[in-house]
Amino acid sequence: MNKLAKRLFDSDPYLAELDAVVESCTAIKEGHAVILSQTIFFPRGGGQNCDGGAIAGIPVLDCYEENGEVLHILPEAIEPGTAVHLAINFDNRLDHMQHHLAQHILSALMTRMYKNDTQSAHMEEGYGHIEIERPLTPMELVELEQAANDIIARDLP
Repeated sequence: MNKLAKRLFDSDPYLAELDAVVESCTAIKEGHAVILSQTIFFPRGGGQNCDGGAIAGIPVLDCYEENGEVLHILPEAIEPGTAVHLAINFDNRLDHMQHHLAQHILSALMTRMYKNDTQSAHMEEGYGHIEIERPLTPMELVELEQAANDIIARDLP
């Protein structure tokens, strides 16, 4: 199967549950790295945390991409060939999606309005932060907030 076709979170970010098959399970320092036939778990990276949730009722401790595969780190092993049910913490996913979109809106506006590019962006538990080239003035912050609210109110697809 095409590795991209395995990443269902790319095509359907609202998919919260899925059945898959364990392709491999390797013991590592942090637990067991599981590769699945397909996944809905968004891996951490680019300043964004991975999805929380469970595979076959086992909590996913971490999830990241390595060599084109999404590794799901579990505290216990699952035999390759086992059919499993995946369930993400959708409240967590929605929070990540909203923060990620907000960052892109703000970054685009700061570049367009003030020629102030984003240097990095990170999402932490419960909040996010954006590092920019220079601090914004209080007036610029007010203008930026209004411009972002205007874009959100347009409810673009």
